[in-house]
Amino acid sequence: MSTVLAFNPTNATQPPWSGQVTLDGTAYVLGAYWNVYAQRWYVRLSTQEGTIIQMAPLIGSPNDFDIQLFPGLFATSAVFRESSQQFEIGGSPSTTSATDWADMIKASYTQSGGYSAINTAIPGNAIPGYAIPGLT
Repeated sequence: MSTVLAFNPTNATQPPWSGQVTLDGTAYVLGAYWNVYAQRWYVRLSTQEGTIIQMAPLIGSPNDFDIQLFPGLFATSAVFRESSQQFEIGGSPSTTSATDWADMIKASYTQSGGYSAINTAIPGNAIPGYAIPGLT
């Protein structure tokens, strides 16, 4: 079961948006802040006492794929759905193997016609010390 929180920031509060989320059974405060220099939203996850756990750019997930806000930190899924402007908290994150990721990246670049230029411009197939299987 997922908890859905609407992202409706306002200049009347500081931070402009915040909500309580439960990740792996522990309550945290999730806040959103506008970064003037980067011209984008950032999310800050902190304990109830105010200790900052992580601050990162707010990255929106498409409807058919989850981009985790806190990858590797929690077993509980936490994503921001771009289309609905909502945070979805709860459930288990999808697991995707390195080979699956490589296949998705290759398909994306190949379809856009930009793969060969990117592959030749970045030595080592874009990931230092790791050759993406099937890419030349």
